[in-house]
Amino acid sequence: MATLSTSTTNFNQTVVAAIQKQLEKQLRAGLGYMPAGSILPGVHVPGTNATFRALSYSDLAETKDIALAEGVWTLTDEDDIGIDFVEFTGAQYGHVVRITDLASYFSAQNLFNIAAEKISRSVAVHLDSVARAAYLAATAEIFAGSATSDATLLTTNILTGRKITQAAALLKARDVPPLPDGNYCGVASPFMLEDLMADTAVGGWLDSNKYTNNTPLMEGEVGRYGGVRFVTPGSRGGKVADQVGPVIASAGAAYIAATDTFTATSAHGLVTGDRIKLVSITGGAGLVAGTIYYVIVTAATTFKVATTLANALAGTAIDITSDSSAQVTSTVRNIYKLTIIGQEALFMGDVSTLQIIPVTTPDSANPLNQYSKIGWKIYRGAALNKVNATDSGGTDVPRFLNIAASTTNGG
Repeated sequence: MATLSTSTTNFNQTVVAAIQKQLEKQLRAGLGYMPAGSILPGVHVPGTNATFRALSYSDLAETKDIALAEGVWTLTDEDDIGIDFVEFTGAQYGHVVRITDLASYFSAQNLFNIAAEKISRSVAVHLDSVARAAYLAATAEIFAGSATSDATLLTTNILTGRKITQAAALLKARDVPPLPDGNYCGVASPFMLEDLMADTAVGGWLDSNKYTNNTPLMEGEVGRYGGVRFVTPGSRGGKVADQVGPVIASAGAAYIAATDTFTATSAHGLVTGDRIKLVSITGGAGLVAGTIYYVIVTAATTFKVATTLANALAGTAIDITSDSSAQVTSTVRNIYKLTIIGQEALFMGDVSTLQIIPVTTPDSANPLNQYSKIGWKIYRGAALNKVNATDSGGTDVPRFLNIAASTTNGG
């Protein structure tokens, strides 16, 4: 009877095939930032060390449509297909896992099958993260509420349905086609989508779902709204670095030891669990400048602070043993980006360079074949596509956009 051991060629081929099959599943399922129809391939430029080139073809201009005269044609009436290309640099990455012979012997599961699944997911997450980085590096174009920048976002400026329809309208006005399923794809942190799904405004998420099948909503499915299909990559959702500010104007000594309380000159608008940063302080023993604390609200203009969210929710405040004589305390806001992706929004190269490499034969470093290794490597890069999408001023723009907002929850 034929046997399969870790030293046979057939075993290596079996492992590679298993990983490739799992990878195909992972990429089809999608992790968020690579929805079907959003990627154009780039290929390595021969003779260069790190350059990819990707092609895109311009739409034919409506201004070249001409009225025909019977039997008359001239070469000046003919149009050319515009070929645009983008060049971008790449880099090589890889990941290796090791399975010892004893681990394989003693495990209740087939560790090579598990490794195949984990490696395929590792590749898929890596590629999705390349796309994520390209999108999130772009400045947000739409901001929640009346904000005009990250710095002006307030804690109450959370994602609403109105901003989704505004973004979808802007993409359509730029002639950015939706993805093959007929929708744009919105990728965001679960915290942003939680705020969106709680939108009670007329025409908002809840209002729009009032007279439709609410089973998906009850089961926590994100769903579609305003021409956008929403997905979340979980913890990989687009969080921007914490935004510090504005400063909370304080009354008198601000932090009082007798009550462990900060007093503001007007309503601070915070809720228990919100974060503040103690930018600087003189006095106020028990508190440390540069530290982020969690708020315990005691009144409209007063609060105490805790070291952790759990302590804040439990009401366990820091014991302040001396009054502060000077301090600067600022709010800290959770700011995230929702990325709304249109068709052919990103160039990516070169997935065809992916190699799955099992090492299952003994060598000088492993003479008794006490472990096997399985890994992947790929040479990849990404760039935004700005072909066939223009703003009202005729400037080429990306085929996606970001919405920045604060969130009710999230760290």
